[in-house]
Amino acid sequence: MSVVVECPHCNKPIANNSSVAGKIVKCPNCTEKFQMPILAAPQSTAQPVPESKPDPLDFLESASSSTPSHSPPTSYHQSKPKKQSDVAWGKILGGAAAVLMLLMISVKGCHSGGGMMSREQFKQAVFDKSKDEVIKAVGRPDETFDNPSGGECWIYRYKTLNPVTGKPDLVTKVYVPGGYASGISYGL
Repeated sequence: MSVVVECPHCNKPIANNSSVAGKIVKCPNCTEKFQMPILAAPQSTAQPVPESKPDPLDFLESASSSTPSHSPPTSYHQSKPKKQSDVAWGKILGGAAAVLMLLMISVKGCHSGGGMMSREQFKQAVFDKSKDEVIKAVGRPDETFDNPSGGECWIYRYKTLNPVTGKPDLVTKVYVPGGYASGISYGL
C-alpha cells in the first residue's frame, strides 16, 4: 500500500510504500534526507534528518533492508516541520524590516557631512564659500548638475529643517557659479 507524504524540506508530495517506511531516504525533488514515516495515515508528515557526517553506507539508503527500523537513531531530533505559512510570514517580515531600515537610513541623511541643520546654520556654513569649504562644512552633495544660467547646482537631500513646519526640507539646492556658493534654495 502506498501513502503520499510531504517532504519536510521542500513540501513536495512523495509516495511512501511499506518497503521504505521508517527508513532514512532522500527526497527525489530536493535530495534532502528525512525519515519516512512508519504510520500509513494519509498526508502524514515526514520528519527531517539533522545535518550530520556523511554516511559511508549512503548507497544503501533506500535499497533493501528487510527489517525496517522502528526507532530513530539516538542523534535524531524529532521536531515539528515548519508550515509553509510560517516560512512565508518570516520572509515577509524580514523583507519589511529591510525596507524599513533602508527608509530610516535615507531619511536620516546618510551622506557624508552629518545630520540636519537649520536653514540659517546651513546658509552660514556654505554661503560665499569655495567648493572645498562647502564640502568640508556640510559634506558632498547627493547630486550635482549644470545650472542652465551658468555654474553648477548642488543638491542636498534632507539636510535642512523647514522653520515653519519643523520637518526636513526634501531638497536644499546650492548654486555654485564660478567656484563659490552664491545662492541657496529650499523645498522641492
